[in-house]
Amino acid sequence: LLAATALALVLAPAASAARVEAGPLRARTSETPWSLAFTDRDGRRVLTEASGTGTGPTGRVGFRTAAGWFHATRVVRSRAAGSTAYHATLATNDPLGRRIELRLARDAGGVIALSARVTGPTIAEVTYTGIAFRARPGERYLGFGERSNAVDQRGREVESYVAEGPFEEDERAFVPAFVPPWGFHPRDDATYFPMPWLLSTAGYGVLVDSPETSLHRLGTDSRAAWSVEVEAPRLRMRVFAGPRPAGALRRLTARIGR
Repeated sequence: LLAATALALVLAPAASAARVEAGPLRARTSETPWSLAFTDRDGRRVLTEASGTGTGPTGRVGFRTAAGWFHATRVVRSRAAGSTAYHATLATNDPLGRRIELRLARDAGGVIALSARVTGPTIAEVTYTGIAFRARPGERYLGFGERSNAVDQRGREVESYVAEGPFEEDERAFVPAFVPPWGFHPRDDATYFPMPWLLSTAGYGVLVDSPETSLHRLGTDSRAAWSVEVEAPRLRMRVFAGPRPAGALRRLTARIGR
C-alpha cells in the first residue's frame, strides 16, 4: 500500500503553478488550462503567452502537421528544481495524443531559456513548432539581423533563412539563372545575414536558439499577438529582460558574444 501511494504521488500532476526566477525576470505557469507568462521581479508583465488552441500559429505553444495546428491544453505531470528550472509534460488538443515536453530554466541574470519538444506517435509528421505572445498597443519589433525591407517589422512576416538577396521584384525572374534554388527565397525580407532575434520597444528581447528556418508573424493593432515558429519538432528560445531595449541588448551580447 505504501509503495502504491508513493507511485501515485510521483505520477500525479502537480497541483500548484510553478515559477522560475532569473533575477529581474521570472517565468510563471498555470497548469489547467496551461499558460505561461514572464514578469519582472515586481510581478509586472513582460511577456504573456497568447491564449487559444485554434487552427493558426497564434496561440499557446504547439505544433503543426498536415492536419493543422495543435496546442497545449494542460499539464499532465511536472517537476521543478527549486526556482531555477521547471519541466512539464503538456497534453494537447491533437487527436493522435502527441504531447509537448517543455522546459524552463534560468540561463543567466535576466535570461530564461525555453525548450519545447513534441513527443508521441508519428513525430515525422510534425513540420513546425511554435508559440505566440500578446502584443501591446504601439509596440514595435526591431532586430532580425541584416534586413533591407524595414527597421520596424510590426505587421510583417519575417523569415530567418540564409539566402541571396534581397532582389528587386523586376530582377527576381533572372536570379535562378545564377543562384541555386536553395540559395534563393524571393521575399522582400530575404538576407544572407539573418538573426532570429526580436527586440521589442516594450523592453524585452527573444532569441530563437533553433538552427532551423524560423518565421516570425508580428502583430498589428487588429491582431494583438505575435508568434514564432521553427521548421522542426522542437523549439528552443531565450527571453531577455530589459527593462529597456538597451538592457535586453546588453544581456544578449553578454550571452552570445560582443
